[in-house]
Amino acid sequence: MASYVLLLQVKHTKIINMRNTHSKISNNKSYDDARKALELITKHGTDLGNMDLLSDIEKAEYSMLANRIYEWEKVNYPLPVGVSPADR
Repeated sequence: MASYVLLLQVKHTKIINMRNTHSKISNNKSYDDARKALELITKHGTDLGNMDLLSDIEKAEYSMLANRIYEWEKVNYPLPVGVSPADR
């Protein structure tokens, strides 16, 4: 995993240390932390006016967090599997 610590400044004084989001999501707390970090990056992109204006590090962090959240949800919050008419 990346050894760097990404600090995302939100508003003027609040700094979020996202070091703990660089490990695999293993419990509900790390899941909640990852979701909060993803929301902060989304908010920062929205404040900039476009997600494309995020730095490359923030884009990579966003992608990594989204993938880890997806993997956690796939196991812990599975969606019901629908059957398409073609499969009947």
